[in-house]
Amino acid sequence: MNSSQEVNFDNNDKKFLECLADLGLHYGNVIKTPGMEKYLYFNYRGCWIFDLEKIAPIFQEAIQRLRTAIFNKEKILIVHCPESNENDPIKRDDPVKCYIEELGLRYGQAYITSRYPGGFLSNKEAVVSSVEKLKIYEKTLQQGKFSGKKEKRIKMFINRANKKWEGIKLKKHEFSLILALNCKQLRILAKEAKITGTELIALCDSNTKTEVLNNISYVIPGNNSSKVCSFLLREGIENPLKIMEAEKNNKISNIEEVK
Repeated sequence: MNSSQEVNFDNNDKKFLECLADLGLHYGNVIKTPGMEKYLYFNYRGCWIFDLEKIAPIFQEAIQRLRTAIFNKEKILIVHCPESNENDPIKRDDPVKCYIEELGLRYGQAYITSRYPGGFLSNKEAVVSSVEKLKIYEKTLQQGKFSGKKEKRIKMFINRANKKWEGIKLKKHEFSLILALNCKQLRILAKEAKITGTELIALCDSNTKTEVLNNISYVIPGNNSSKVCSFLLREGIENPLKIMEAEKNNKISNIEEVK
């Protein structure tokens, strides 16, 4: 599919800037780093504010890159691993995590929504081995080959492993592009992406360290709130997937009419 089907935003359009402002993209952290300073506007009551006019074209460039990847059928991995807190109902019932998992169910989109496993990109053999072990245990458990305490241990292993690998266990471990939304282990992910030559798009707050920024292909300066993450997923991932799905259905309908 040609990338000309992408939606074009006018980065100077006030409506687009208002949209980003409504999302809260401009709200930064109380801390700033030298690498993020060029994207900041001023400090408001202890909180750094991003310059929307500077980051709007960057935000749109990232969306266009995602859409192009979808249309060209590149393998994309979504990573969303925020700091977890089981006592906080908002963090426990993360709407972005639910959104990503829905994309996985409907479109087969690969994702990681638990803690990012170090070595995922740089040690593929170990990852493939762990995923295959999970598949074998799931199959043997269904066949009723375990019982008693061993069955209980296997079930515990499968539950833990599924939290880690559910979004990628049925995928080939080959990704040309990674989208990192709210990722606590961004430093590790960015370093591995740099080493393996994997393209990385990442939302980065004002406190993101310069050495991390240097390892990211597309830095999106701004707040990584649920609203911002959901907008990026909808415009960059879901909408182009819907277009492709509709075109596929139209082709099937046309073939059936010809028959």
